[in-house]
Amino acid sequence: MNSYILPRSVNELFGLVECMLEGMRAYEDALNLPTDLTIQLLTEALAKARASCRSLKIDTKQGPAYADACKRASAATKPFFPVAKDVLSRYLGSRWSRKWQQIGWITRRGRPPVSPRQRELLLAALWHYFKANPTHQDAGKGVTMEAIVRYHNPLREARLALEAYEGNLAKVRRDRTRAMKRLRTMIRSIVEHLDTILDDTEESWDPFGLIPPALQLVPDWVWPLRLKPLPPEEGTGKLHITWNEVPRALYYEVFRRRKGIDQDFIFVDSLTSTELILSDLPVNTPIAIRVVPINLAGAGVWVQDEVALES
Repeated sequence: MNSYILPRSVNELFGLVECMLEGMRAYEDALNLPTDLTIQLLTEALAKARASCRSLKIDTKQGPAYADACKRASAATKPFFPVAKDVLSRYLGSRWSRKWQQIGWITRRGRPPVSPRQRELLLAALWHYFKANPTHQDAGKGVTMEAIVRYHNPLREARLALEAYEGNLAKVRRDRTRAMKRLRTMIRSIVEHLDTILDDTEESWDPFGLIPPALQLVPDWVWPLRLKPLPPEEGTGKLHITWNEVPRALYYEVFRRRKGIDQDFIFVDSLTSTELILSDLPVNTPIAIRVVPINLAGAGVWVQDEVALES
């Protein structure tokens, strides 16, 4: 059996499991479910999947707050770098060179770094530089080790908090993925089991909220299609249409087009049998007949043929 097609929507999937559980409780004794597909296990899998979805939703909403805090801490450091560069140029030269790289200012042409992590690393490098060269500090301009600490620590804390949040969010996503995979696997396994004890009628599967697996595929085409004009003594303009019953079809729709009269095919009837007699058709006029098999999955490939009724 092909893999059962489950709803894409999480809410619809959970609703389907609720329906399945109702059916399983009602027919529990007759189902003879395997020990790994019990009502209790499916209930637990559903609860875990729901909890994981709620956790992900809650944690995802917290993301902007962590990102904004890191962004603000990073933005607060931005004015410091041009002043620090101006102070350092007294000792390293006004043009960016290898000396600047050696103290940790590695961005191109000495421009301030952009990312929070790079700014944090540069602040730490400058702190070590001034520790080794304390006379190069300028308290008047606020370029000191103490000032660097005031910029560096909030940025580091915000960055670590954001990374911890992102790591936890990744774990929550993995937990949700595993829980949803477990739930879907159980649903399909139960469907496979039910398929061994239920027939393909909609009534058999409806108590479980399921579509018969065979009806999840569109029907085969109705071949061969046979068109037999009836003799005049049975009535003028009569056509006997027959076709073979096809797998998975719940019913058939019949269309006809009278050449020179109808521009498009016109719906004639919907029926569960495999034959139909049309009356009052024009004689000496080609009549095209189209039959379409239908089930819950949709319409199968139509089959078409043409015949002319003689007078």
